[in-house]
Amino acid sequence: MNPAWTDDIIKQLDIRDDFEQRDIKYFTAFNQLSQQLQLQKLANKQQSPSPSLTSPTLKQEDLDRTFIIRENQQLKNENNDLISSLNMATIKNEKLEQGIKERDSTIKTLQRNNEKLKSKIDSLSLEIKEKNKTIEIINDEILMNQIQYNVLNDKVSALEAERTKSQ
Repeated sequence: MNPAWTDDIIKQLDIRDDFEQRDIKYFTAFNQLSQQLQLQKLANKQQSPSPSLTSPTLKQEDLDRTFIIRENQQLKNENNDLISSLNMATIKNEKLEQGIKERDSTIKTLQRNNEKLKSKIDSLSLEIKEKNKTIEIINDEILMNQIQYNVLNDKVSALEAERTKSQ
């Protein structure tokens, strides 16, 4: 998955969420005003009852209906708040999950690079060992040549000393 592409989507979701958060106040206020208007209309009906609505059971029904409408509005408001909270929590979780995926991907990449580097270190260590053996062999040959040179030089000196004695 392309990280730039997912970052663009997350940015667009953030912008959408900002607009929703900003405008949710207006929608909630409109709903509340609408419910209050309905309650006020019911209250006005109760204050000026028609002759047919003067029975106590109808007034009780209106009061019950008003109470139910108020409770319903309160529950709607609480539900909207919970939905908004849940949406924000979901978005936050999605962002965290995306961050975890990106970190996991980074960790895997780093682990692969680490393995490659370990392999390269092992290879270079073997190469160094081989070169050290070669250097050791060359040093042994140099030492042998120096010994041979010294032996031959001693023989030449001994021969020259004998020659000068015999002359």
